[in-house]
Order: sequence, then C-alpha cells, then structure tokens
Amino acid sequence: MNKSNKLVVSLLMILVVALVAGGTYAWLVITASTTNGVYNLSSTCFVVDYVDNTDQITGTMFPSADHTKGLTGGLSMKINNSCNVEGKGALYLHVNSASTKLLTTAAAHCENPTTLTTMKEYKTSASCTSAGGSWTTTGKVLKYAIYDNPEGTGTPVKVGYYSGSNGANQLLHSDFNITKTQLNYYVYFWLDGYITDNTYTNLTFSGYIYTTATQSESILLPVEYQRVEYLQSSGTQYILTNVVPTNTTGAYAKIVSKNTSSDLLYFGSKGSGNSRFWIGNTSNGLYFGWNTALTPRPTVSTTTTSIIQMNYLNNRLNIHNNSTIHTNIATLASNSYPIAIFAGNNAGTIGNKSSIQLYELKISEGNGVIRDFIPCYRKSDNVGGMYDTVTGTFYTNAGSGTFTYGANIN
Repeated sequence: MNKSNKLVVSLLMILVVALVAGGTYAWLVITASTTNGVYNLSSTCFVVDYVDNTDQITGTMFPSADHTKGLTGGLSMKINNSCNVEGKGALYLHVNSASTKLLTTAAAHCENPTTLTTMKEYKTSASCTSAGGSWTTTGKVLKYAIYDNPEGTGTPVKVGYYSGSNGANQLLHSDFNITKTQLNYYVYFWLDGYITDNTYTNLTFSGYIYTTATQSESILLPVEYQRVEYLQSSGTQYILTNVVPTNTTGAYAKIVSKNTSSDLLYFGSKGSGNSRFWIGNTSNGLYFGWNTALTPRPTVSTTTTSIIQMNYLNNRLNIHNNSTIHTNIATLASNSYPIAIFAGNNAGTIGNKSSIQLYELKISEGNGVIRDFIPCYRKSDNVGGMYDTVTGTFYTNAGSGTFTYGANIN
C-alpha cells in the first residue's frame, strides 16, 4: 500500500461534480494519474483521503460473530474552507476478486437487526424474534457495517450484505452530507458467524472502497420562469445553442431516453470526418463519436435517470455512463457547428431528433462551465425551454411541435 493516499473529490470513480467557488463554476478535470486502473478526478473544493493506508482491502476471512474479526477500510471527506459549497456523498465497495463462497447465501439464522451480529444461541425463528432478533433466510455470507469511529462501536451508520460479484461495484451508503467539517467513515467486512462448514475458512478477498461527491446547489431562476423536473421532446423539437465544441469541451447531462427508434441523438455537433461531439442511441445501445467504437454498447434507461459525462482526454472523446467509463477513438478535428440539444447538428443540418426527458445539461470549456441549462417554462405563455443560468438566456424550441415538461420544482 502507498503511504498518504490523498485523492481529491472522487476516488476511483469518474463522475462530474459542479463546484461553486467565488460565485463561478469550476469544472472537474480528469488528471493523468490512475488508481487501480481507473482515472481519478481533481477538484479544489471536495477532498477525500483514505484512512490508515486502506486504499486496498485484502486478506483472508473466517466465520465471525461480528464485524471486529473481519477486514476494514476507512475514508475521510470534507469541503475546503475556501469553498462556499455543500455536497452529497455516496460510498461504494468494489470487489477485485473474492472466493465464490463469499458470494453465496447463508443458511437461515438469527441476527441482531441493527448490527447484523450473529445470535448463535437462538436456533429457531420463534426464539430469535422473541429475543429481539431477526430471522434471516436470504442474507449473503459477506456482511458489511459502516461506523463513524475507528473502534467500530455504537450504532452503525449502515449495515448490509454484499450481493454483487467479482469485478462489481455495490453502493453501500448514499445521500449523506459533505460539509467543511471532516466526515469519517470506517467500513467493516466480515463473514457470517453462523457458518460451521470448514470450507468457509481462509477465504480470499481483495477490493477497495471509494466515494463520490456531488454538489448540492440551489438554482434560482428569474421570477418570469418556473423551474420544472424535466423538459421532454417528442422527436420533432430541438434547441440550438451557440456553443461550438473544441477539444477541451465537456458535457454533463441527466436524461431518460424515450426513443423507440435507433440512430437518434440526445445532443451534440459534428464537423468534417471524425470530428464529433455528440451522443445518442442506436439499435445496439448508446454511441458517441464514431458509432462503432463501443463494444458492447452501454444503454440509457427508459425509466430512471442516467448520468452522462463527455470530455476529451489525450485528444480522444470519452464518455462516462453512470459509473462506467468508455474511451472512444473519435478526435475533434475541424468543427464550426454549434451544439444542438434533443438532436444533432450534422455540419449545419439539424437531424436525428430524439425523444428524451432532459433533467440537466452543463457544458464546460476547459475548467469552467459556460452553459448551465435548467428545464423550465415561461409563466406568461407556459412555453417550455431551457434557461441558461450562466448567460441568463432562455432557449425555446427551434423545431416543430411543443416541448412538454415535468412537475414544478420550488
């Protein structure tokens, strides 16, 4: 393990975070450094440290009654005092490799529902519940508990079972506040203590914990506009921005795809040759840049919001679809055409219009956000559009038909 494993903002996870500092936005920039093979992010506001050299959690596991006999890792996180922001965090476990026995379901037994400590003395469901326990029939053998102190004492912040597989990520804890006061989390992993099978000894485990941070921001629109949950296109509407992409342009979007046909674009622009900064869906899933580059192609949900980030790294266009990073062969050559939303601008021709619900779209240039589009409608005539809080501009439909929109947000 490396000494002093300080990373800034997002450990091992590629996820954009919009930061407010001194009244302006600062966009996260992907650095050239890697940890566990994945690019890290850097920021001036959110700071995350591994505690006690726990960037890697490795070892062997034995059945144990409680968390103190297992493996542990810790993270601390805070916001720099110079930054006037707040944020929400999420904590994950990634399993590099683990014995397949650690991924199985435990036999029925009694547990303390608060700590998941095994209550061996109660052998039946009735005796267990009468003693205040929980009779567990579906719990996995690998458990976890999160504490806010290094001793692992008191009531845990969160407990649960690891239900993933080798190479997978599991969300352990989410939606917690990150402020200027340092927050410490200690994550314990242990093997269920009810197991008496001798083959459940010396089981190998290798993985790491990581966190993501997302700024909590309060968006105030001019009184003439009402913010809404999302703006929705039917496949005939589009918005044309005046942003021409370069090889330092980035984008961050939250969308739900409602497309029923393929080869439709969510937003973007294309110049000559392989000069593309756009993203959409084909019959095979998500694509961007050259549409044959992603294999297999990731998908965008039709029911829940997907977080999409695009940016250039080493002159290649990259996409982060929720927690997964994909690197594309596309480079930005010559492009003088502004980005369209709900469609693509193909060398000046607007086409491939799509049906999506757009919850948020930010466009960055270098380290600064240059467009921050918020879905809303104009109160005087109920016309839906996207309000850019950076330039103070309301963008409406440049196509046919009308946008629909979601519920009001106060």
